[in-house]
Amino acid sequence: MSNYEPFFGFKTPLFDGNGDRPYLFLSDQLKSAADTFRTAFERPNPLICLSGQLGCGKSATVQYALDQLDGSTFRIAIGRVRLAPDDVIDLVLDKLGVDDVSGGTIRKLGRFARRVAELRDEGKQVVFIVEDAARTRPDILAELDVLCSGDAGADVALVVCGDEDLKKLLKTDELGPLYQRMDAFVSVLPLAVDEMEDYLRQAVSEAGGNYDQVCGKDIAGLTHILSCGVPRIANKLILATLAAAAKRGEKRVSCALLADVAKQRFDIETELPV
Repeated sequence: MSNYEPFFGFKTPLFDGNGDRPYLFLSDQLKSAADTFRTAFERPNPLICLSGQLGCGKSATVQYALDQLDGSTFRIAIGRVRLAPDDVIDLVLDKLGVDDVSGGTIRKLGRFARRVAELRDEGKQVVFIVEDAARTRPDILAELDVLCSGDAGADVALVVCGDEDLKKLLKTDELGPLYQRMDAFVSVLPLAVDEMEDYLRQAVSEAGGNYDQVCGKDIAGLTHILSCGVPRIANKLILATLAAAAKRGEKRVSCALLADVAKQRFDIETELPV
């Protein structure tokens, strides 16, 4: 437990997720993303492009949206691993729990299709999640596209995540076919000013605290300015400021302290609200 938690009477850490799940703020755009996923998954081999600024909650959005689907999913995350195109099917078979990956491509594709069908019979939809498409080689994305195109004989979904320039990447000649087959495009935007206050209020409440007792006037507004509405930055600012307040023995966080922490710890400067 951090030093600020007992000082402010919190029962759990602020912005604490549930197990391996990140902290989740049920914003309107999150619910809208879940509706978009649900519609896309009504089709075979759904492909979804999810883009947004770093730290805006793309991973949380994907997890929440998939959790809201009618059936369960078998999720395979494709991280920043160095692969040759021929290695993609081996990686996928391994994550699917297929022990025998010997033989040529056709034989491996057969095992892939059979395993996907087995999971489908168990009520599980296989979903590939590319966590950072900008740092994934185009030929790897193209190989995943082949596995999700239906030509491999399997009903597999693909969610491609990346920053604001993801659409430009997908429009290149090499990935043009993948872009054209996309069923949905979802953008994860920074929080608006009013959303930032709701975001912080929910976090404090879930931790067992009282927002109005812990946060002084205009804290949400200043946090929004300093973080540009990006939740990950807001989390760091608030956690560092709470720790500083606890160290000073201050039971209520002020804008002056928040601004000072932002400047000293994160090199972020702004004028205080009047």
